Amino acid sequence: MKKLFSNILLFSIVPIISFLVSSWYMSVIDADFMQEIGVTAAEVCLLDDPEIRQICAESFYDVSLLRQSAIYTFVAAILLSLSFSIVARLCGTNREIIAAVFPKFVPLVLLSIAIIVSIQGAMLTYSTYWIQILIMDAWYPVLTGGIGLGAFLGSWSILKAIYGAFKSSEHIITNGKLITEKDSPKLFEKIRDIAASISAMPPKNVVLGLELNFYAINNRQIQL
Repeated sequence: MKKLFSNILLFSIVPIISFLVSSWYMSVIDADFMQEIGVTAAEVCLLDDPEIRQICAESFYDVSLLRQSAIYTFVAAILLSLSFSIVARLCGTNREIIAAVFPKFVPLVLLSIAIIVSIQGAMLTYSTYWIQILIMDAWYPVLTGGIGLGAFLGSWSILKAIYGAFKSSEHIITNGKLITEKDSPKLFEKIRDIAASISAMPPKNVVLGLELNFYAINNRQIQL
């Protein structure tokens, strides 16, 4: 449970910052509109007027989208963390279920994380821009660009991890011999008994060698 809350908190930092910044900026806009014409910016931007829509596009719609994105990514982060926790609890220590579920579920989770990180990276970059405008009435492109670059590199690292999870490379074992059930039926029977006793899937390949090691390999190809 502590791990679950830690994950949710980690993914909630950027949405919270973005929500607060966008709400702050929109409150400033609303105060200006209320002082000038007695209505909020949201009410004005609902009017079907090309000039008003142009003004809103420059100063309202993007910030409104930022706040909506903050809410959506916050909810998505909670659902993602909960789903991973639930799947882990359902699988428990059953190796057969883990072997069947996690190879498909983990890449999906990584892809979702990459999408969330990419969106939150853009949100953080844009929030940084508005923080500078609201506090200092100035914009520093180097600072904003550095944050954007960091978010991009983080997303790229996750995408590379996803590619590695899907990629199946050859595993090379030296000084070994690949045997079949026809070669040693008793050995395969013993292996199946052991696998059944620990609720695990029996191996598809068995390699005998003189090394003081054994390998549990999920790769489809083995080169001797």
